[in-house]
Amino acid sequence: MGGLLVLGSLLTPRGAVASTLPDPAVVVSTGGSLLIASNDRAGTLSVVEGGRVTASLGSGGREASWFTEGVRLGERVFLADAANDRVLEVQPSPLKILKTYPVPDGVAGLTASTGEDGGRVYFKSVRGEVGTLDQGVRITVAQEAGMPLADVMDGVLLAGGHLFVTHHLSGEVCLLDPRTLAVRKRVKVGGMPVALEQVRGGVLALDVTGRLLRLSLDGEVEKVWTVGGHPDKLGVNGDVALLTDRGGTVTRVSLSSGQVERVSVTHPMDVVSLPGGGFAVAEGGRGLRVLDGDLKTTSSVEGQR
Repeated sequence: MGGLLVLGSLLTPRGAVASTLPDPAVVVSTGGSLLIASNDRAGTLSVVEGGRVTASLGSGGREASWFTEGVRLGERVFLADAANDRVLEVQPSPLKILKTYPVPDGVAGLTASTGEDGGRVYFKSVRGEVGTLDQGVRITVAQEAGMPLADVMDGVLLAGGHLFVTHHLSGEVCLLDPRTLAVRKRVKVGGMPVALEQVRGGVLALDVTGRLLRLSLDGEVEKVWTVGGHPDKLGVNGDVALLTDRGGTVTRVSLSSGQVERVSVTHPMDVVSLPGGGFAVAEGGRGLRVLDGDLKTTSSVEGQR
């Protein structure tokens, strides 16, 4: 994004269809609803609750939006729009854009952490800059030229006292000091790591060339699963990792047994875990799909294909 029922029926029962969504690219679970960001000309933001789209608004922007990442921090959601070099701070209920943060060159990765100061949002830019949205310290882990929007992808994650940051163009995972952003360590994992998720005692790193890696909290590679394809988004729910590949595949990896299963979907762009073991998948023009832990579709919301 099982979780369907726990969340008070985010979507309607099996087989039902709700209102359409323009072109879902990013999905964020807000507890009782889902916030969807679409890559249409209006940059439409939509709330799905109770089996239908309950609210929507356009986010504007000079260019058609290209949302790459979304994170929740308390009652707010932050959405990275690489096409318009910005991060939106959004209030899901009632739906409202609270603030726009300019990020030159666009955002490839985003994460949020809670704290006594109310929390902090970290970003990784397309050209290799890492910083926080509060205009604090910013550093450069690499200097890169621009890239096509479809290739804008990197992971940022706070875990084990480090800020983990992928730089897929060099095949590295960097470990930074979360306060000063000083680079503590660079780990060459090979391939093109693009996404990160925390698991018990470690971190998962997704390689878009077809691997899933488990790293220790010190960044060392502990285990590698070969999954094939070109997966670029990662969700974790208990013992299950779900990977989405824009080419038309969702892959389930059992982190205990190593079993790998795949199902075909149309154009998966993002995935988020839901309480109860399920996942919500943003499927581009096909809309939104909810899968249980066995990859069975439990509900869907149509897109404007």
